[in-house]
Amino acid sequence: MIIALLFTLTALASPPLWRSAPLTDVAGIKAISDSPSGQRATLAGGGIIRVHIADSVPAAEAAFAGERRTAATTWPHEPPAGLPGDQNAGDGEQMLLIRDRNAVIFVRDLGGDATAVTESIQRRLVD
Repeated sequence: MIIALLFTLTALASPPLWRSAPLTDVAGIKAISDSPSGQRATLAGGGIIRVHIADSVPAAEAAFAGERRTAATTWPHEPPAGLPGDQNAGDGEQMLLIRDRNAVIFVRDLGGDATAVTESIQRRLVD
């Protein structure tokens, strides 16, 4: 009984999972395509965006870990303080990878605005 109550309280306290991340209104996007793992987009100023909405937070954590291993080839250092997301990697300028609940967002912006682009996508997450 107590375990069921704790599980219920934990579920009620958890924020809802994201369902989608519409990219159509994000400034600077040149083209958007769907892929089996989510959405991909190219930036007009040079760069790419990948957004994956996982079925659960643990699935998003696993996806983030995989993306982080790939991102470490470009940015092997600890991320600077103050970057968005529950987890993050990158320099926040040219590259930023974040996990926000069950969403994983990767931005490679050759124009140096990776944090601004990422935060713009975060504001469009739909629960």
